[in-house]
Amino acid sequence: MKKQIVSSALALSMVFGGAAYLPEGFSAQNSIVAQAEDILTYGDFEYTYNDDRTVKITKYTGDSADVTIPSSINGKNVTSISSAFIGCYGITSVTIPDGVTSIGDNTFLFCGDLTSVTIPKSVTFIGCDAFAYTKWLENKQNEDPIVVVNDILIDCEKCSGDVTIPNNVKCINSSSFSKCTDITSITIPDSVTEINNGAFMSCTGLTSISIPNSVISVGNGLFIDCRSLKSVTIPNSFTEIGYSDFAFCESLTSIALPDSIISINDEAFNGCTSLTDITLPDSVSYIGCGAFRNCTSLTSITIPANVSYIDECAFDGITSSVKIFCYYGSYAEQYAIKNGIKYKLFDEPEEAPEEEEKFEYPAYGDDSDSDTDSDHAHNYTSKITKAATCKSTGVRTYTCSCGDTYTKTIAKTAHKYTTKVVAPTYNAQGYTQHTCSVCGDSYKDTYTAKLTRTSIAKATVTGISNKVYTGKAIKPSPAVKLGNRTLKKGTDYTLSYKNNVKCGKATVTVTGKGNYTGKVTKTFIIKPKKAAVKKLSSPKTRQLKVAIKQSAGGVTGYQITYSTSKKFTKKTTKSVRITSTSRTIKNLKKGKTYYVKVRAYKKTGGVRYFSSYSAVKKLRIK
Repeated sequence: MKKQIVSSALALSMVFGGAAYLPEGFSAQNSIVAQAEDILTYGDFEYTYNDDRTVKITKYTGDSADVTIPSSINGKNVTSISSAFIGCYGITSVTIPDGVTSIGDNTFLFCGDLTSVTIPKSVTFIGCDAFAYTKWLENKQNEDPIVVVNDILIDCEKCSGDVTIPNNVKCINSSSFSKCTDITSITIPDSVTEINNGAFMSCTGLTSISIPNSVISVGNGLFIDCRSLKSVTIPNSFTEIGYSDFAFCESLTSIALPDSIISINDEAFNGCTSLTDITLPDSVSYIGCGAFRNCTSLTSITIPANVSYIDECAFDGITSSVKIFCYYGSYAEQYAIKNGIKYKLFDEPEEAPEEEEKFEYPAYGDDSDSDTDSDHAHNYTSKITKAATCKSTGVRTYTCSCGDTYTKTIAKTAHKYTTKVVAPTYNAQGYTQHTCSVCGDSYKDTYTAKLTRTSIAKATVTGISNKVYTGKAIKPSPAVKLGNRTLKKGTDYTLSYKNNVKCGKATVTVTGKGNYTGKVTKTFIIKPKKAAVKKLSSPKTRQLKVAIKQSAGGVTGYQITYSTSKKFTKKTTKSVRITSTSRTIKNLKKGKTYYVKVRAYKKTGGVRYFSSYSAVKKLRIK
């Protein structure tokens, strides 16, 4: 059975928050923000630059059946390919050069005629559906239903029954087992260190799986819609239950979480309708939105004292049926009270009589072994011998005039919280901090979203012009405007420079700061210093000798331009380039006056950069 292309859309929408293809009751919280990139061309390829200034191939525009991807463009190494060949039906073979490390999602999707692909060992990442619907992938699946490339498991759509992943596999790719409905169990070897988004999504026949401790990097939505899954072993290497990891695993009745788990993220167990009770380990501090949404059989959840945040919608759909087991004064207790959820305290304090309470205790009777006289009634007075605080219980001691004593526990006092509202920043959420003025205990609630910086990628940058070599770093200070707002250097952006000393092409990069993010890079030319004619002479008949005053800055050479017209009209003008500071030009017209000007040039990166022309001088030829 062919995987439908919607599996990729479903994986993205379910794992990253889009609304399309989501099961009923699913709440999306995240979104993908696309940023525009400058598109450049090189032969039959379009490309952009990665952050490290290596090249990413983004589109193939040619019509050749056999395609070889360049290893470098303009001196920059090609390291990644992204969605470049979607729907290129006529391509039969592709050679990917050594040095490419990443083949992105959908790169060769629907290249139906593609039968030959050369993938170098340098490739360490292959995206979801990178080779979907190609003959190359179909042929590999016919050879082995578990398709592995460079130790990356990329596709297992023809697998069924009990599956054992080969020992050489290091990475299980996004959606590798997606919609493999005939698989019942999967054995993962210790060689695997990475499992990516939605790797086992919609494996509706999968009943059990064990993840080894070797796995240290995991994506989100690992087991979405695995409706038969009953048994899962989660390793100590996991620090969180990811976004929607077990959403709609309706056969999951219980799950043991290791002490390494810190957070239960959004929608983690959404729709686990058979889950009856769960105990969160003491390490957990965060429970996200919809974490247990619509877990309609969940009646008991144990929440440790370490939990400092529970989202308002964590228990959507079950607030009337679930009971929280927690500790006195904990965040979980405050949450239960605030949201009207039943709860039970592990350390619920007992009530004690009022201070200095006096009462008569009846005689013990005629027991001959008693320490008291049967006619004596105890007359107790009480005194607090240990004051209760919000962190510990107190002690009240009762003493009779005869010397008999006993004690009772005084309940902890309530925390005396002061409230402080912490505003959101660009790096962190805002929240309300509640801190006890007695013991320092604190908890947070009323979270607000991080501030969003504005990208300056489309800002207008003006005031950058070509400069003349000075021997020192040249640092133009441009004007930066975004929309109608003129940005301020040092507050809204910083400037950085590259190749701005020697002659050639230099760059200035504007980087967002404070309220702004993103970058804009502009170029300017550093030209050689203006050259000068030192002397003109006519040493022999029909000859013109030009001596040039040497320019500073290590120029490559000079261009001499001469003409019989002082306006240097095209048909009367000639030029010659030299690497020395003088040249004798022969075969000129005797008795004619020649006009001469010179300019210096610097050759770098295969390009000549010229100075301005010198003043014009003239000489009559012998």
